[in-house]
Amino acid sequence: MKKAILVLLFLFSINVTQSFSQSLVVSIDSIGVDENSEILVPLSVEGFMDVGAITLFIEYDTLVLDFLTIENITPELTGALFNNLESPEPTIGICWHNIEGLNIESGKLLDLKFFYSNGSSELTLNQNCEIASSGLELFTTEYIHGSVTRILKTQELIFTSGWNSLSSFLDPMNSDMDDFFTPIIESLIIASDGQQIYYPLEGINTIGDFDPYKGYFIKLSNDDTLSIDGYSLQNKNLLITEGWNYLPVLIPCEILIETLFDGMIGNLEIIKSIAGPEIFWPEMGISSLLMLEPGKSYLIKSTTSFELTFPGCE
Repeated sequence: MKKAILVLLFLFSINVTQSFSQSLVVSIDSIGVDENSEILVPLSVEGFMDVGAITLFIEYDTLVLDFLTIENITPELTGALFNNLESPEPTIGICWHNIEGLNIESGKLLDLKFFYSNGSSELTLNQNCEIASSGLELFTTEYIHGSVTRILKTQELIFTSGWNSLSSFLDPMNSDMDDFFTPIIESLIIASDGQQIYYPLEGINTIGDFDPYKGYFIKLSNDDTLSIDGYSLQNKNLLITEGWNYLPVLIPCEILIETLFDGMIGNLEIIKSIAGPEIFWPEMGISSLLMLEPGKSYLIKSTTSFELTFPGCE
C-alpha cells in the first residue's frame, strides 16, 4: 500500500503557470538500514536560488515504513509548518512560502524520519511536485527518487586446516549448503551440527539448509576463508535445553560469558570450545574460556532449559 507524504505549499490561491528556465534538483537518498529501527532519510536540493514556493509529494510503502516526523529542517526554511492529514489518505503536509526567496546552492533541506520494519520501499517524488520562484514562476526541476532497503552485510571467517567451529550472526542470502560453502568447497571435508552431516565429496547432506541459530563444527583440508553475505538477525533469542547444546554467537562482537549469562550462570555446568582446549567450568573454578567470539560455536551443558538473549553490541 502506498501513502503520500505531502510537502504542500498553499500559494494564496495564485495560479502558477509560467515556466522558468533555471534548472533545479530535488533528491531523496537511497539508504540501507537494519530492520526494526528508526531511520532518517535526507532530502537534498541543488540550484535552489530565489526559490519562494515548494510543493513536494513523496510516495512510500506503508507496509515497510511508518512515517514519524520531519527533523533537521534547514534554517533557510524558517516558517515551514507541517501537520498530519488524515483525509483523504494519511499524509504529512508541510507548508512553506517566502517572498524573499530561498538560496541554497547545494545541501540538505530536511530529514524524513521513519520506523523501518522490513523489506524495500521506493521513495517517489511524484508528478505533482512543483518548485517556484519568489515571483511564483515555475522552475524546471529534476526529481531523483530514493529508496530504503535492508542493508546487506558481509562476515568473513578464517579457518585453519583441520577442525574448526562455525556460527554466523547473519541470516545468509544463500542458506543452501552447497551455495553457502561455495567459497571453501575445495577445502571442506565435512560439516556437522552435532546430529547431522554435510559431506560434499560424497553428495551427502542430512543437515538441510544452514541455520544461524545452530552451531557447527567443520573439517578442512587447507587453511581457507569463508565469506558470508546476509542480513542481521532480528531475533537474537536462543533456546538452551537441558543437557548438551551447540551454542552459536548471534552478534558481531565478542561477549563475556558472565555478561551473556547474567543472572543465569547457575544454569551452566560447562561451556567449552569445540576446536580448542578452553573451558568455562564454574563448579570446578576453571575459567580458561571467558569470552565468546563471533563466527565460532561452543559446546554448552545446562542443568535446565532456558531462553538466552544476546544483547546488542556497543
